[in-house]
Amino acid sequence: MILLVLTGVIALAAAVVFLPAPLAWLDGTKPTVAAVQANRQALLWMAGGLIAVVTLLLAGFRDRTSRQKLELDRDANRTTRYTEAVTQLGTTGSVAIRLGGAYALERIAQDSDRDRPVVLNVLMAYLRHDGLTRERPRDERQQFGYWEHERPEDVSAVLTIVTRLLGMIPDRELLQFDRADLRHADFFLMDLTEASFVDADLYDANLVGTTLLNANFSGATLWTAKLADADVRGAKFRRANLTGVDLSGADVAGADFYEANLEWANLSHVQGLDQADHLESVQFNSLTIWPEGFVPHGQPDPSV
Repeated sequence: MILLVLTGVIALAAAVVFLPAPLAWLDGTKPTVAAVQANRQALLWMAGGLIAVVTLLLAGFRDRTSRQKLELDRDANRTTRYTEAVTQLGTTGSVAIRLGGAYALERIAQDSDRDRPVVLNVLMAYLRHDGLTRERPRDERQQFGYWEHERPEDVSAVLTIVTRLLGMIPDRELLQFDRADLRHADFFLMDLTEASFVDADLYDANLVGTTLLNANFSGATLWTAKLADADVRGAKFRRANLTGVDLSGADVAGADFYEANLEWANLSHVQGLDQADHLESVQFNSLTIWPEGFVPHGQPDPSV
């Protein structure tokens, strides 16, 4: 490219020096000094314009090359940061190092739209595989027979980061929270359509107004979870523990409650309960609140 430009400049210089006199003969008269100078001036203007154009093209080429190099450097930097952050997150020793890795991954996700889904998947995998695998001492808090254990600080931080990132990724792949420790998680008004929570712990989680179409809660623990006004149409609660759950105002049409535990649950004003599946197999008690006029399986109809 540069060689071609230099060749063009030399050719222009030669044209400016040698062409004016021959050009002056074109009208059939003997060239005068003024005519030669006029032709040379015209050629100089042409050469100047061409050089300006070539200079702009070269500047654009250099700018494009610089931007490409800068982007490559940024990619390399993000790759290095990502590798280091994942390594820190996987450290088995210091909690502080794992926290640093988690927050470093969040920063990468904030800086790069392209890397955001990858970071989210890594952090969800951390919740799935690390959240419920460590031995934790039980504390004295207990409600309806549920023992709540202390959650490690790094797992709590990762959960908070995941909930923040979920709001930044409108188009994402299927969310996998299987076996994750999601106690007290805040999913308020989020779209978690078709998300999988198989065997997850959602104790006291906030799912108020959340869209959970066709979500899978099979075997999950939802002690005192808040699902008021949630859209759980087609969701699976097979053998889920829904003790003390608040489903008031939720739409449960097509939901599968096979052998779910609904003791102390609040189902007042629930919509679509007559379209839910396997209600005859659920476990409930006298403190379970049903919609007005609904008679659960195995209970006498008070209107008779």
